[in-house]
Amino acid sequence: MQAPRFSIVIPSYGRPDVLNRLLEDLKEQENFELNAMEVIIINEENSEEYGKLARDFSNHFNVVYLVPSTERLGSSEARNIGISSAKGEFVVFLDDDVRVGRDFLSKCLELAKEHQAFSFRIQQPNDPRPQIVKKIHRLFVGRVFLLLGIIFGGFELEDYGRKEIPVEHFPGTAFVVKRELIADLRFDEYLGKGNGYLEDSDFTYSLHRKGCPLVFVTNYSVLHLRAPRGGNRVHDPSVWLNERWLYFYWNHKAYFVKKWGGQLKLLSATFFNFVECIALSLLTRKLLFRVFVKGWFDGIRKRHRA
Repeated sequence: MQAPRFSIVIPSYGRPDVLNRLLEDLKEQENFELNAMEVIIINEENSEEYGKLARDFSNHFNVVYLVPSTERLGSSEARNIGISSAKGEFVVFLDDDVRVGRDFLSKCLELAKEHQAFSFRIQQPNDPRPQIVKKIHRLFVGRVFLLLGIIFGGFELEDYGRKEIPVEHFPGTAFVVKRELIADLRFDEYLGKGNGYLEDSDFTYSLHRKGCPLVFVTNYSVLHLRAPRGGNRVHDPSVWLNERWLYFYWNHKAYFVKKWGGQLKLLSATFFNFVECIALSLLTRKLLFRVFVKGWFDGIRKRHRA
């Protein structure tokens, strides 16, 4: 049996109705043979709703439904299980609360002729961040500055001026990697816990450090719904400034900088993130120093307490 062209890895927890919409999108793909893909669903619940989804959609394409025999997984561990099961030439990583167009896989086919790793612009409604933050991220989209402890996003903005931009990491919402490049690479399971912050950046940054070009495709987008339940994130409307979110934000940043930058860059990043803490405290009119100290130094020690 011929190996599929794409293995689509989708972790999902607590929202089968949301996953259903994504699977419907995949079923409706145009200019693409559905037998050229496999969809790998990783779910810890083993609920009847998820089982029925897997059975129903297996009538349209190959579904690999995995129910790990462990307790609640983080996003990293779930994706690692998906990687180990993948047989496709390329692995497509999608969040379950993403919507894709009917030309999504044909676009992936087109890009796979030229690139080994690529991601897409993310349409993200109701982004709570101030405009000044978005403008800064646009200037440095996808860049990693370990000395400052800053991992720039900006993948959800518009008007980049170029169709393709070389970047140093990808967001986890939707990206594609040639499977042979990640044969011995896995998501860091520490970063997949809690709010799951930076596990996708860490995974793809490791590819960048190995010399693999990462390409951000700005003229094609997917829609990220930010589902109001399920997954492993906090779904508060003010999530960007939620103290639990900030704990994992600083915790995982400290861990990331120490992992990739060493002690000197960690020392520098500690100072700049303390300044960030002051700025956020002024912005929110809340004292965030306790959250910063607890999160940052727990991250250095590689431990979670939130």
